Amino acid sequence: FNFPMAWATVMLEWGFLSFKDAYEAAGQTQHMCENVKWPLDYLLKCYIPGDKADPDDDILYAQVGDGNLDHGKWGRPEEMTMARPSYALSASKPGSDLAMEQAAAFAAGYLVFKDICNDASYADTLLENAKQLWEFAIAHQGKYSSSVTAASGYYQSFNVTDENCWGSLWLYKVTGEQKYLDEAKKWYDMAPDWGMSWDDVII
Repeated sequence: FNFPMAWATVMLEWGFLSFKDAYEAAGQTQHMCENVKWPLDYLLKCYIPGDKADPDDDILYAQVGDGNLDHGKWGRPEEMTMARPSYALSASKPGSDLAMEQAAAFAAGYLVFKDICNDASYADTLLENAKQLWEFAIAHQGKYSSSVTAASGYYQSFNVTDENCWGSLWLYKVTGEQKYLDEAKKWYDMAPDWGMSWDDVII
């Protein structure tokens, strides 16, 4: 389920950026760099960028595995021998909410690996993918769980406005480019929400 995974990754990164001195004082900086890189590596593998000039070619894998089968097995991953189907988003099967959440994870990850983990090459890879994934999301609006119905019984998305704003804000924070701020303002919802979660990222 990449939707909650991408959100959880951003939360880890945000906390790391906000309290990096505390992680350093606790001797946990290297551990945190490794912990954040693990989901980022996976999310990078799930994104297959197409032509930079044409986001119609992009493919974003949203889920691997059957939720019913997976939840029916309690054991080690090595013992999970059931079918592991994969589900992808594309121009014809949009999911701007997931794409924006993942773009946010890449953008925040850029800051983490540039400013804390001292891996400029990996940071640049994250930023490049964040920018292209953002373009894909803007071009193809829609709820990922409407395109990947296998996810709807577990992590159904109820709107795209918050992720569109959220992803755009992270790209603006990283780049300072006006187009990202303009898009964030366009999608910002003034209505109060019940709280912050994987499906409600603006409070």
